[in-house]
Amino acid sequence: MPTTTTTTEPEPEPEPFPVGAAWESADIDLGADTWIRDVAAAGDTVWAVGRRDNAPLALRSVGGGPFEVVDLGPPPGSGDIVLLGAAGGVDGALILFGLRGSDCFGGLAVEGGFTRGALCRVNRGAVFASSDGGATFTYVEPPEMVLGGRQSVDLRAAVHDGEQFVAVGTVRGPDWHARMWTSPDGVTWAAAGELRDPDGSTSAIDVRHAGDTLLVHYEAHPCARDANFNTPGYVLGSDWPEHARLAAGPGPASLAPVTSADLELVPAPRPVDCAVDDPFLLAREPYPALRIASAGDALVVVDDSNDEAGRVAGETGVAQRVDRSWELEMVATGDAHALIDVVDIDGRPALLERETSGGLKRLLVTVSGDDGWSARESASPVLRDSPLIGGAVWSGDRVVLVAHRGVDGDEQRRREILVRTSAPVDR
Repeated sequence: MPTTTTTTEPEPEPEPFPVGAAWESADIDLGADTWIRDVAAAGDTVWAVGRRDNAPLALRSVGGGPFEVVDLGPPPGSGDIVLLGAAGGVDGALILFGLRGSDCFGGLAVEGGFTRGALCRVNRGAVFASSDGGATFTYVEPPEMVLGGRQSVDLRAAVHDGEQFVAVGTVRGPDWHARMWTSPDGVTWAAAGELRDPDGSTSAIDVRHAGDTLLVHYEAHPCARDANFNTPGYVLGSDWPEHARLAAGPGPASLAPVTSADLELVPAPRPVDCAVDDPFLLAREPYPALRIASAGDALVVVDDSNDEAGRVAGETGVAQRVDRSWELEMVATGDAHALIDVVDIDGRPALLERETSGGLKRLLVTVSGDDGWSARESASPVLRDSPLIGGAVWSGDRVVLVAHRGVDGDEQRRREILVRTSAPVDR
């Protein structure tokens, strides 16, 4: 008899849910004035850091689990400590860094020994260093980040370059400039150089590392008035220009400016005549803005300008530096969207944006792929109104975004923390 063979086609594997199409929500209310200033990933752990009233605040999510508050000790007896970022190194090295504030006024004593609403005018560097992935911390105020008097060190950003931590910050005082430091372990720090723009006063913004290159984002303040000590501390007059600059090199001691000839996104310095140009009016002139990031072995620079500064609506310039050369692409993005963060999704850069109009806002994720960029908008609104975004990272198989907003009707300036996580797979 003839033999009949029946072939059964295997069922196709379920398609992964598009990253950013669906989001899960969780809110955390600590009953305090809580701010989230940065979100960072170190291994399988996501850190969200900021402040709780006048004390440092760190939340940790391990392996995609819920966020938990990390005990960093009691609130300071005076002044405040604000965490501005987290950076992971190798073999469990980790730092949570920020500012230790003093010369404070105002504020209301609240339950638990906290002070709410104080304004501190003098800052110095503050670092919580760990060698075991955050199981334990050592707190230091590096002497190299303490100037004395009423001058401040505003520690802004830090990264690990595979061998050491590199931090950047701004010296706020009569000699206003950007400064860099390095540390092998987050506890012992050394000065590693300065950044001074030819146009005058200079502020540090961010630092990233990829491959064998360090990238520093800083700002020049042409025609800014001499620094004076005022209500918020040292300032450069009532307002001042913030003109984006970049510098790159193997390390802090060998940085060179990235010019518009190297990368079209970098704006050419605007010619100024400080005898004629009013710094207050100059600060209001449109000027291109930048955002830097890293994705895999590439450094990333994103045009974060508005249309008044020449950006074309619905397009975003994205440059990647691989093998020591810059490649610029114009990426189609949302017409009425604002950039939240640049996320490293498995070594590929992704732009996370939110709608700018309406009370309920959708999110848009635009990801670089082998066949170009693809955009995925959330199927329903994810955010209400305009909460302040701490940041977003890729962790495992999902994007994690953390923000904060005021609690409706609360007279004690209480704020809650918002966690939004992209769904990893089709449900």
